Amino acid sequence: MALSQYVNAAPPEASKQASQMNGAGFYHRPLGDYDVWTVTDGFGFWPAYPTFGGRTAEKSAVEKAARKWHLDPAQLYNTFLMMVVRTDNDLILIDTGYGDSQRQPTAGHLVEHLELLGFQPEDFTQVILTHAHPDHLWGAVKNGKPLYRNAQHYISQTEMEFWNRDDREIQQAPEQMRGMLTTTRDTLRALEPKLKLVQDGDTVQGLKMISLPGHTPGHMGVRIQSGGETLYHVADIANHCRLLFDHPEWDFSYDNDVQQAVQTRRKMLSRAASEDALIFGSHYTYPGFGHVNEMGDGFHFIPEPIQFGWDQSQGHAH
Repeated sequence: MALSQYVNAAPPEASKQASQMNGAGFYHRPLGDYDVWTVTDGFGFWPAYPTFGGRTAEKSAVEKAARKWHLDPAQLYNTFLMMVVRTDNDLILIDTGYGDSQRQPTAGHLVEHLELLGFQPEDFTQVILTHAHPDHLWGAVKNGKPLYRNAQHYISQTEMEFWNRDDREIQQAPEQMRGMLTTTRDTLRALEPKLKLVQDGDTVQGLKMISLPGHTPGHMGVRIQSGGETLYHVADIANHCRLLFDHPEWDFSYDNDVQQAVQTRRKMLSRAASEDALIFGSHYTYPGFGHVNEMGDGFHFIPEPIQFGWDQSQGHAH
């Protein structure tokens, strides 16, 4: 099972701290009448191979693809990006990071970056969970209780059913996975009083949920529209904005169903390209926003230029 590789997700130098990151840990852009922020939970590293293409490509091909983009195949930099959306009446958080689990020593810094932005956990009215992997879910609970205590939480029904395992099922899993499976299940159960299960097409305060299965069975994206602008939060459909855009047919080691993940990746990226829509990925180059072009049998990610300020009345940068 691909999830077993989560036990090896820590970076090679655990002494590096997220406090060494450049900037304040957040980035703002307007989207129509909404405000949208990328907020970092931290960073990590993973090897290009077998993280990418381990079951569908040769090591030499993956390392060549990394070098094409001047990337070190031995340790690709990996960002953990969350999103905040402020509408007229709501403050919505999409994914909650690792929390204080210490699973990823250079991550778990979402709350301190939210505080730098001026937000406290109790300020949020909704929390959308794209899926239940540790880097997206575990930060939702602290000391056994929901951290974002005033927020209604949302996750797909399929995702909840997949992870809500009893002790017998967990004990039947490989030993190295049992701790992760237990913490994920317990986190979801702690959220149940505030958790609403959603499906494809449901809306959360105007944000539309989109089924994007494969990475996990109930993996979901979010379509955000305001003032004639569209942004697709695609979460983990393509966990590297170079390698898996160049080679959407390659597997990603944390994908639960490789064939379904590849189909979803191609379909969603083609949709974003055809609509000329802005997209955001949870592990893309900071701050994670960009556009998609179709290139031969693959795609090209064009990062949106970082702006130092926005004229919100015109949507133009200063």
